[in-house]
Amino acid sequence: MHKTLTQSFFAFFLRTKAYARTDRLHGKFRSFLLASVKNFLADNWDRSQAIRRGGGYQFIPLDPEKAEAFYDAASASDSTAERLFELRWAKSLTAGALDSLREELRAEGKLKLFEQLKNFLTGASVLPSYDEASARTDLPRATVKTHVHRLRQRYREIVRCEIGRTVSSPHEVDEELRYLCDVLAEAA
Repeated sequence: MHKTLTQSFFAFFLRTKAYARTDRLHGKFRSFLLASVKNFLADNWDRSQAIRRGGGYQFIPLDPEKAEAFYDAASASDSTAERLFELRWAKSLTAGALDSLREELRAEGKLKLFEQLKNFLTGASVLPSYDEASARTDLPRATVKTHVHRLRQRYREIVRCEIGRTVSSPHEVDEELRYLCDVLAEAA
C-alpha cells in the first residue's frame, strides 16, 4: 500500500508538473515537497472515504510481527511523519555530499585515502585515532591530520552547496545547516 501511494504521488507530481510551481523566494523546496505530500495524502483519504463502507475491499488481518519488521527504529512511537521526513532528508543530504566527495577523490586518484579516512567525516560511533589511521595509510600522523582537516573542510563546502540549492537566499544556508545538525543530533 505504501509503495503504491508513493508511486502514485510521484506520478501525480510529475504528470501535473507540480515542481514547476516552486519558487525559491517562497520558501524551501523541502517544505514545498512535504506540503505536497500532505495534500496528496489528504486528497487520497477523501477519495477513499467517498467509497461506500467497505468499498468492496477484502480486509486482511494484521500480522504484528511482519508489521514490526516493516518499520525501522527511526519510526519509534514518538516520531511523527514530519520528523521522519526531516531525518531522511538530513541523511540523504549528508550521504549525497559524502558520495560527491568520494567521486572527487576518485577523480584525483585518492579513493583509497578517502576510504581509509571517511570515518573521520561521518561521525562513526567509534572514531579511529590519528595513530591508527597513520599505520593503515603508511603516512605520518601529521599528514593524516592535514588530510582529515582538508576532507572535513571540503565535505562542509559540499554540504553547504547542497543546502544552498534548497533555500531561497544565501543567508538561509547557515540557519538550514544548524537545523540539519539538530535533526542529526536528535537521531543519534
